[in-house]
Amino acid sequence: MLAGAALWFLSVPAAYAQSAPDAPQASARGFSIPAQPLRDALLQLMRDGSLQIAFEPADVDGRTSSTVSGSMSAGEALSRLLTGTGLTFRYVTTGSVVLERAPQSSGGAIELGPVRVEGAGEQQRYVAAPYSATGPARGYAASRSEAGTKTDTTMLENPQSVSIVTSEQMAARAVTNIGDALAYTAGALDTFGGSDPRWSFVFTRGFSTMGNVYLDGTRIADGFFGSARVEPYGLERIELLKGPASMLYGQSPPGGLLNQVTKRPQAQASHEINLTLGNFDRYQGSFDTTGPIDEDGTFLYRLTGLVRNSGTQIDHIGDDRYYIAPAFTWAPSTETSFTLLTHFQREDLGPQAVPYPAEGTLYRSDVFGQIPRDLFIGEPAYNRYLKNQYSIGYNFEQKLGSAVTFRQNVRFLANDLDYRTLNGYGLLADGHSIDRGSVSSQERMRSLVADNNLQILFGTGPITHQLLVGADYRWSRLSYEYGSADVTPFDLLNPVYGLKIDPPAPRLKTTVSLQQLGVYAQDQIKFDRLVLTLGGRFDWADDKTRDRLDGTTSTEKYHAFTGRAGLNYVFDNGIAPYVSYSSSFEPITGTYAPERGGARFKPTRGEQYEAGVKYQPMGSGSYLTASVYQLTQKNVVTDDPLYQDFSVQTGEIRVRGIELEGLVTLTQGLNLAASATRMDTKVTQSNTGTQGNRLNRAPKTMANAWLDYTFQKGSLSGFGLGAGVRYVASRFGNITNTVLLPSYTVFDGALHYDLDKWRVQLNANNLFDKRYVAICTSPDNCVYGASRTIVATLGYRF
Repeated sequence: MLAGAALWFLSVPAAYAQSAPDAPQASARGFSIPAQPLRDALLQLMRDGSLQIAFEPADVDGRTSSTVSGSMSAGEALSRLLTGTGLTFRYVTTGSVVLERAPQSSGGAIELGPVRVEGAGEQQRYVAAPYSATGPARGYAASRSEAGTKTDTTMLENPQSVSIVTSEQMAARAVTNIGDALAYTAGALDTFGGSDPRWSFVFTRGFSTMGNVYLDGTRIADGFFGSARVEPYGLERIELLKGPASMLYGQSPPGGLLNQVTKRPQAQASHEINLTLGNFDRYQGSFDTTGPIDEDGTFLYRLTGLVRNSGTQIDHIGDDRYYIAPAFTWAPSTETSFTLLTHFQREDLGPQAVPYPAEGTLYRSDVFGQIPRDLFIGEPAYNRYLKNQYSIGYNFEQKLGSAVTFRQNVRFLANDLDYRTLNGYGLLADGHSIDRGSVSSQERMRSLVADNNLQILFGTGPITHQLLVGADYRWSRLSYEYGSADVTPFDLLNPVYGLKIDPPAPRLKTTVSLQQLGVYAQDQIKFDRLVLTLGGRFDWADDKTRDRLDGTTSTEKYHAFTGRAGLNYVFDNGIAPYVSYSSSFEPITGTYAPERGGARFKPTRGEQYEAGVKYQPMGSGSYLTASVYQLTQKNVVTDDPLYQDFSVQTGEIRVRGIELEGLVTLTQGLNLAASATRMDTKVTQSNTGTQGNRLNRAPKTMANAWLDYTFQKGSLSGFGLGAGVRYVASRFGNITNTVLLPSYTVFDGALHYDLDKWRVQLNANNLFDKRYVAICTSPDNCVYGASRTIVATLGYRF
């Protein structure tokens, strides 16, 4: 059944696109606004369409709007809403309009001029709503997102916490990886502190997002060592959906989901070129160009690229990258659009870091003192991390009348890795030599994801519904060969390189295949200012593991139902209190003891209760949230108290927390990103002696703030500066709570100057070069956080 479903998933768009009418493009979303007093209708349109509308009360009072129903742009919706009112409108900025009385002819008839449309030649089209769930956001605060609903939904109507880092904020802070991007986000912790370029996941609400990273709403599979990463310069935004997300996306850990939204083709032409220099011999060039291909704007393109040659804070470790991302949009009408998204990324990171012992990092050694942060304890001639990643996918959208929209999202991704390293296994008896072992892994990963859904708009009296029904299919296959062997120890008092090491013979030759099919339904129900979101999903999956050394194959099948319910109340002033419940599941491998029947383990189960308040005044460029939550994971594996070497699923974990986050435009040119997190984690049930312990990598407190100001007038006009501070409280490095990492505070800074089309920018992370340990899972495995990094960028935009 699962294999056959893939053929249907990939065969639909051509059939729908055949009869698309010939008309210009405009981005659209669903509206359902009944006839009502005009003032109330305008307020509802502002909430639904991200359009700021200015008007004189005397012009709208006493007038009644027309009904607006269907999928269209915000400009078209406003034009229909004003039909028969004697009013028209004109744009004053890309995101705001002003209402005016329509001019009258000499005979007294109202003349509706073309102020509500724009176009070229004989063709005209409605101005598209300026902000969408996947397009560029204004400033630091996005107003819409698809991550929490799979529909274009305002942040105020989303039933869960979603934090978004826009491309503008990433550019202001010169972000180079996912951890950097989320450094000022509530509840998010970069597990490596930015020091290891291999990974692109964070911990949120006590759980890792590793293996739960998405690209444009499709899950990207990871390898054994090879994490599928995307260059942040190629992203429009990074979205962190907090809490269980299985109702929309299938299997996932309960802490949250990380979605990366790639840059899409834009109707307005823009181009930029950047040159970057930095410490650790960093040399980088990047470019981004987009615009229409033809005069009508039916065909759009985007091409984004980056080349980097760089070292890192550790000797002999590189961070070289080549990235190219062509994208193409075909939109023959307002009813049809097709966007092709591709990228190729090559990473040559050279040798990789070997974790240090706790002695010499967490605390000073009496024998060799403090281990320098730049000390490489591998072998330059042996260590290697070479990865090629390529992807091709598309987003297809077809309106089937005014109330129904079909969408299909498909992506194929491939990831090939050649990896060799030396692992450290702690200090030997002499107190200054590190025991080492060689590791080798060759990996080949392929994945395909297809997501089909129908969005249906309808009303039942004063209640409007946005119903989403869909099915998604995911297939992935990972083949790897893994080997390991003992090698000569490394002497910290007398470092010597040049040891000849042969790759070890493979101990594992394994192929892991996964198929998952999920069907889901969601209804976003609106009654006046009240928004009720209900959803459910059922998943079936096959997980097959083949040992290519002994020829054996094991198969696991599982299924699960997950649901979600949320209630929001959106006031006209932009305040929206909400409550929600969500659930998740995540498969695990293993079986009970034969004496207990030998049954396979069930998936772990997660559930979250969340309440909070969101605030986003229309047109303000700001977004503030406050939330409290309780998150529980059940069916956690713990030791079997009766049968040694086996486990049972009686473990349980509970996380409670408070999160505050603000993305604020305080005044023109002054932007703030700040957050505070308080989190209490606890192992509530366990047979291993960890009951009552805190989760590892889960600090009780995190707080940070970034402020950036650009002078608008006077002799300093165009000059700006930014400053940030990040605090992470003490946390345990392991679940046994035997390794405690101290708290740390680091500072960031920026200077920038804009002159016409040129921009000069200087960024420094960890400005005062604070030495701290980011992770330490045992006394033998500790990693320093990122030391001071400085980059200078010269950019030209035209």
